[in-house]
Amino acid sequence: MPFVSRPYAGPADLAAMIELLVAVRPAERITDYPSIVDLHEILSRADIQSNTRLWYDACDQLVGFAILDSSNKLLFDVAPQITGQDIKSQMVAWALSAYDAQTSSNFTG
Repeated sequence: MPFVSRPYAGPADLAAMIELLVAVRPAERITDYPSIVDLHEILSRADIQSNTRLWYDACDQLVGFAILDSSNKLLFDVAPQITGQDIKSQMVAWALSAYDAQTSSNFTG
């Protein structure tokens, strides 16, 4: 199944990410990092917003998101109906690219 990704674009994306998080996680893990409260907090920062990406399926439904946090840790959640490693591989590739762009700009600027 092909996936399309795009950068985080604001409050509507945050709401969709929270909705996905609630659908993905069992009740006993809903407070695991990043929790709903954590998403509100970290996505209030412009640097984290610019290092956040959302993945959609062919029906334009949000199926996953990834965040490269300020410690360069990759945080992600994927809808449970998405199987296989394709989307996760895309997320890792995006995070590596974002990290490379970030570190190269630190050396040149």
